[in-house]
Amino acid sequence: MIGRRNSSYSPGSAMSGSKQMTTSIPVPHPGARTATEPCGENTAFRLFRLAGTVFLLMLCSAGLAACSARGDLGRAKTGYIAQNVVDPIDRAAIYGNLTQKSKLPQTDEERRLSDQLWHFFAAPTIDSGPLLGPSKVRISELKSGKAFEKTDRYYHYLISAKFSSANTRYAKISNDISDDLAMIDKIFPTVCAVRILDDRRRTAADSFSDLGADERQQLDLRLKENQNAVTVFELALAYRYQSYTYTLERLLIQTPNEAARDVDAKLSALAEKLEMTKQDGYCRASGIIR
Repeated sequence: MIGRRNSSYSPGSAMSGSKQMTTSIPVPHPGARTATEPCGENTAFRLFRLAGTVFLLMLCSAGLAACSARGDLGRAKTGYIAQNVVDPIDRAAIYGNLTQKSKLPQTDEERRLSDQLWHFFAAPTIDSGPLLGPSKVRISELKSGKAFEKTDRYYHYLISAKFSSANTRYAKISNDISDDLAMIDKIFPTVCAVRILDDRRRTAADSFSDLGADERQQLDLRLKENQNAVTVFELALAYRYQSYTYTLERLLIQTPNEAARDVDAKLSALAEKLEMTKQDGYCRASGIIR
């Protein structure tokens, strides 16, 4: 029998290529008039109406293509609106919605952490909206704890999807957990590197007696931003773990299968990683001395 572990987690414990289609738009000669066009309509109005039609077509095309391919970090490649509206909102939520952002230059390690975080917010099991990019776990709901009331979303996707057998359903959850474990092996050393950077910043600041008030403020803001990013990662990881656990428990009742043992083993590995985050064991798990 597969033993299940306690999956409870309190948010308070952590602060394809497609063929391109083209549309041919007939452009009337400026001096011509169609049969349905009022005789008094002038050329300027016709051109304005045509420009509006072209703009709408371009907007719809951009929206449909916004989520057509997945990026190398598990997050769908997005269009203009997603990149310039949704993503900045997400980033603000990740870093704590601080009224001010640190003016300190972002290091390579901090940029890498920001990139790797997206894997744990992407929801590849949920259909994307046409304009606003892929559906994702809401960062605000992770922080408030509301997301943990909806850990059945992955299960409902798995049940409603057109899988040919119970084996393929178990294989899907096994592969998804494997993808998470692979990304964890990358993000743990990155978090450790950011921790070391922040330690050095604190040491340097404490050794300088002439550090100005603004410089101290910028340092404090960056420290808060980095801590908020790590906190959100820990919450996202806990959410995914609980989602997988909920799903496996239901599958064991509905379609018991020997493949469940592989899923359970990977869930145990994920639980170990989650426990390490609670102990701030990023460097220890990565074999790095901090």
